[in-house]
Amino acid sequence: DGNNNSSSVQFIVTVVDTTDPSITNGTMPADQTGNNAVSSSCGLNGAATGGAVVSWADPQATDLADSSIEFSYTSSGSAVTSGVSVFAIGTHTIAVTAEDDSGNTDTSKTFTVEVVDDVVPVITGTNISIEAASSNGAAAGNNWVAATWVSADECAGDLAITYALTDNANQAVDADYVFPLGTTSVTATAVDNAATPNSGTDTFTVTVVDTTAPTFDTTVADIAADSVCTHNAAPTGGAIVTWNDPTLSDNYDTDVAISYTRVTTDENNGQAVVSGQTVFAIGVHTVRCTADDGSNGSANTTDDFTVTVSDNQAPVLTGTDITIEAAAAAGTAPGDDWVATTAQANLECSTNAPTITYALTANANQAVDADYVFPIGTTSVTASGVDEAIDPANGNASDPNTGTTTFNVTVEDTIAPVFVNNTLIADIAEDSVCGLNGAATGGATVTWTNP
Repeated sequence: DGNNNSSSVQFIVTVVDTTDPSITNGTMPADQTGNNAVSSSCGLNGAATGGAVVSWADPQATDLADSSIEFSYTSSGSAVTSGVSVFAIGTHTIAVTAEDDSGNTDTSKTFTVEVVDDVVPVITGTNISIEAASSNGAAAGNNWVAATWVSADECAGDLAITYALTDNANQAVDADYVFPLGTTSVTATAVDNAATPNSGTDTFTVTVVDTTAPTFDTTVADIAADSVCTHNAAPTGGAIVTWNDPTLSDNYDTDVAISYTRVTTDENNGQAVVSGQTVFAIGVHTVRCTADDGSNGSANTTDDFTVTVSDNQAPVLTGTDITIEAAAAAGTAPGDDWVATTAQANLECSTNAPTITYALTANANQAVDADYVFPIGTTSVTASGVDEAIDPANGNASDPNTGTTTFNVTVEDTIAPVFVNNTLIADIAEDSVCGLNGAATGGATVTWTNP
């Protein structure tokens, strides 16, 4: 106051954050439904009939006070975690909570995850061969082998499997169905217990044969052939091979039909091949010779032989002699004057072009190229071409052939030396003296410096 007396008091100003964060529109995890639904699998804890671990990315959020927002997720009241939680088959609504450091939250957003069983049953049929019981054929009976499936892919119990003729789906077949002589294709269809059932199929054959088979008197020997690159059906090399039909005996027929087919583990199995026509690619091919005695299409005898096609053709190389002017006392590099060695194209298939390297003929360890400095004179260079020939035993490019050729690189010095300006010897004037040998009437000894 006016007499210099004073008094003071303190008070507290408290700043609080009571404003909820806000999840930014357009940053929420996308719904994983419909065409984007998650496929289920078996063996996950908490999902005995199938489920999936689902992953998603955190959304973005804004807050007045905090730059780092924590996100948490719940489904049906239980906490869930991206990339960890197992979701059973069905549709799940996941609630998103954004929380700032003051405990304020935004719980306004959700997204949906749909887990579906869309795994097609994988079944495997087994080819069956049975003996004919009559002219009508035979029923498989105890020889029938039911199709099997991968149990690890089916969580919801056994599959319902039905069988029908492949060429007539309305004709059901089973162990009691009488199959005709010959080979009949059967399609097995499996349907699972998914909410929207999935179905898978496999085909196998039931072959009814008779007991009288022709016998081979002679067989086709294994064939080895070199590949060429002129067959459209074998761009990496192949061969057309020829063989003679074997001779056969049969207790009933004198005219036994002979056919040849491929034996493979892929879609080419059973493909017909013809002597002198079929192109065999590089590799080892098993060919099955089938003798059919014509007894209602049954009682066949087979014998296999192999056709081994190999790439034994070494690259045929052509090198070009090169003559270049010396650029220094050490010689010179060819640079743009280098002429690459070529390989005879018709001998190397499209995917089997040789890799060509160069080395001194006198020192194979010294690689050379357009940048190598060759000395003055003629140097012999050896070009080596190594192809990527396929090993017929394994189908890999691991059986290379090598071809070589030599050519010369000649470094010439055909340019005369040139005097350097300002270093020429100047004209000299010198007074004569007496007494010099060879100059009785007077002369002089003159000195100069080479240009």
